Amino acid sequence: MAFAFKYIKGDTVIHKLDPRTKLAMVFLHIVAVLLIWDLRILSILFILGLSWLVIAKIDWKNLKKPFVALLLLLLFVTVLTNMFYPTIATESPHILYSWGPIVIAYESIIYSFTVSMRYLAIFPIATLFILTTDPSKLTISLSKLKIPYKLAFSVNIALRYLPTLLVDYEMITNAQKARGFELEKPTGGFIAKIKRVAPIMVPMLILSIKRAEQIADAMDLRGFGAHKKRTWYHDTKLQHNDYIMIGFYLFVVLAILYLKLYIFTGLWIPPFDLVKQYLWVPLFGG
Repeated sequence: MAFAFKYIKGDTVIHKLDPRTKLAMVFLHIVAVLLIWDLRILSILFILGLSWLVIAKIDWKNLKKPFVALLLLLLFVTVLTNMFYPTIATESPHILYSWGPIVIAYESIIYSFTVSMRYLAIFPIATLFILTTDPSKLTISLSKLKIPYKLAFSVNIALRYLPTLLVDYEMITNAQKARGFELEKPTGGFIAKIKRVAPIMVPMLILSIKRAEQIADAMDLRGFGAHKKRTWYHDTKLQHNDYIMIGFYLFVVLAILYLKLYIFTGLWIPPFDLVKQYLWVPLFGG
């Protein structure tokens, strides 16, 4: 079955948090990541995000594909940065390797690792929100934040529809392969590639339009949008654990803000001599 980011039912303390709390967690976690350029602190934030996933009992199989895809993307960006922008972190870098226009510098490697770690630190908390938040409860929580219920319901539909879209893609792809379509054939020009994509995109577009019409008809039959305000069958309230989690993240942001202002004011680069002595020389020689 195709991978799809969708809500996974659970009974953990993370699942029971109010969606507003999880929104605050995501926002404050991202703020904390964006405040700092220290690889050590970013690593701690990455581990913190992973710890929430462990507490929520999220299976690795639900994270493997997007995590590997993110790693490959970051690896590609890191290689390009180190090959063509050796002075991105400092004007006088320590050159580790050079070949023609390609130069690899120690400082650019640290800079690339730091940028990559910022993305990696955000990944766990973002996936946590998607995988542990019931879209229906999210709609109610958004309306309590004074967001128009029509917009809140649109967010609900989007979160529910994306997994369905991915499943449709896999189903149509497998069906077309069974009919003999060479969808992954590497040869051919631009027109040939468009022709290979068409057998997938056209059925997906038709399915999407039909599904949108069904949803619209169902909403019309139930009188959705007839009134400016509406009530909800279920309710969400902030509990004791919600306040604890919000308070914890406020403390994290304030602590990192203090570290940024008074201790770790810029990009942290480990001393080159120490890294060379204890890491580079043992691994690659003198």
